[in-house]
Parts: sequence; C-alpha cells; structure tokens
Amino acid sequence: MSEHRRERLNRERVAIGALALMEREGPSAFSMRRLGAELGVEAMALYKHFPSRAAVIDAALGLVLAELGPPLAGAGPWQDELKRWGRELRALALRHPRIFPLLVTTGLESPAALPYAAAMSEVLERAGFHGQQVIDSMRALFGFVIGFVLWDVKDEGLPGAQRRGRGGPLPGHSFEFGLSVVVRGLEAALRRDSPPAVARRVPAPRNRS
Repeated sequence: MSEHRRERLNRERVAIGALALMEREGPSAFSMRRLGAELGVEAMALYKHFPSRAAVIDAALGLVLAELGPPLAGAGPWQDELKRWGRELRALALRHPRIFPLLVTTGLESPAALPYAAAMSEVLERAGFHGQQVIDSMRALFGFVIGFVLWDVKDEGLPGAQRRGRGGPLPGHSFEFGLSVVVRGLEAALRRDSPPAVARRVPAPRNRS
C-alpha cells in the first residue's frame, strides 16, 4: 500500500466511503474492516480520523442531513415551517431508503441532527410553545413523519417487509392529510394551553369641574 494513498485519507473521504457502502449494501454490511477494504487501507487507519464506528456512521448521516440545507429557522408562519420540514424529511428518506432507518434509531440526539432540532425549537418557541411543550411538539411531528416514511421505505429498511406485499411510497395526499392533522392538533394545543388575554383596564378620566 503506498504512502500516497494513506496521505489522501481524511475525514471527508472516510464519511463519503461509509455512506456509499451503506447505501449500496445496507447498514448491516458496514464495519470498519469492510470500510477500510473499500478505501484501500487497514481498518486501524480509520481510527486516526474517527474514534469509533459510531462516529463514522454519524459523519455519514451528517452528509445525508446536509441535503436539507442550513439548519436555519425560517421567518414564515410556524405552521408552514413545520410542514416544510416534514416534507423535506420525507423526500430525504425516499432518496436514501437504506440510510433513513439509521436516522430513526439515532434520533434528534444525534450530533448531526442537533442543529436541526435547535432550529425547530426556535420556531416553536417563537410560536408560543415553551419548555416541555416544545419537546412534545417536536415528538408529535417527527413521530408522524418517521412512522409514515418508514412505511415508504420499508422494503429497503425493515426486515421482513417484502412479505407484506407492498412496494413504493404511499400516496402524497395521504402524507399531506396526516401532516395537516398534526399541525392543526398543535395549533389547538397552543390555544388550549395559552393563558387567556387579560383586557387592560383604562381608568376613567377625572372630572375637573
């Protein structure tokens, strides 16, 4: 093995190689030894760039999440922002059917996902959700989206799915219907939990006569 090939190895190349391997053969085929063989290096060479297999996987997931664009909180109505994120996450899953189940198992606590979770928190807080409400709202939205798209990609991502006899994504109108139901439910929860507005009492003018 040439020293030239070793020098070209870097974090980006390792992450891209891991993503390509998992996209082609599935996450179950991924190992440091297998990735090293793919990149033409010994497995131990990979640990110079990443401390663990999990860190490599997270870097690969970061490449996938980067397709969502910068994790910024949009300035539009919060309802539209949540729907946009839901649609983009579903589209991401359909582009990466073998990778999406990994995003589900790592959750929003994944280092790669944290910036996006923070942006969503900002939008929800701006809408009037606070504390546990923000967490519960994010779980409600992602719970629906993740459940729906797992059915979309189940032929690739879930064991035994071929036996269920359905392939291809579910109809888009079904997704839009469910997404609207979730957002309307969050609107109702916000109205229910928000304190009622207190009318400001204006003192009557004094009689100067």
